[in-house]
Amino acid sequence: MEKTKKHPEITTRSISDLQDVLYQQESNDGKRIVYQVWRNQKAKDDLRYDITIIFPRLIGKELAKTYGHYHLNGESEWYEILNGQAIFLFQKPADNYLKIKENYAVFAKRGDKVIVPLGFGMTMINKGRSELKVGNWIKNDVKNVYTPYKKMHGASYYCLKEENQIKFVPNPHYQKNGALKIVKPRKVPPPLRDLQFLVQPLKYKKLLTAESLFR
Repeated sequence: MEKTKKHPEITTRSISDLQDVLYQQESNDGKRIVYQVWRNQKAKDDLRYDITIIFPRLIGKELAKTYGHYHLNGESEWYEILNGQAIFLFQKPADNYLKIKENYAVFAKRGDKVIVPLGFGMTMINKGRSELKVGNWIKNDVKNVYTPYKKMHGASYYCLKEENQIKFVPNPHYQKNGALKIVKPRKVPPPLRDLQFLVQPLKYKKLLTAESLFR
């Protein structure tokens, strides 16, 4: 049964809040807001629905982005693009967070659904010139882990815009970045559409892979 939460939470992140994960340190205009997360907009069983808004801007050469995080137990998550254009940077560590064995840049537009594969960390980027608005379903008890992104100064790749072109630059703080694959989301497989994979991810693990979710 779906219902509206009584007490939504709003988190705001400024340029200053993102200093640890930026391509270039940006001392000017540090109070300028980069994104907001509106949590607990809806509830469904053990799931909650959040909305993230990323404003269209450059931070130096870098496109506006979220801080980046892993899930404590590698859980999955469901995203839907409500407005604008997004790039999701997904990365999967090898034996530790210093070495990344898989990277995907998922280009998504309004109406697309993007599912986080099991075991991947993620950063979300506003690719376009308009406000990016993204909704997501996630299990209530999933914990975000930000420390690896902080220690490594961001994702394994930075997303820059130079001369109106998108450019991905490896983050030199990683021991191994791994190749970056540029992909788009596939249509959501029917077994995943009722969101039960968020509650019982291991039951659907064969579908929650990058190969199954991206093309």
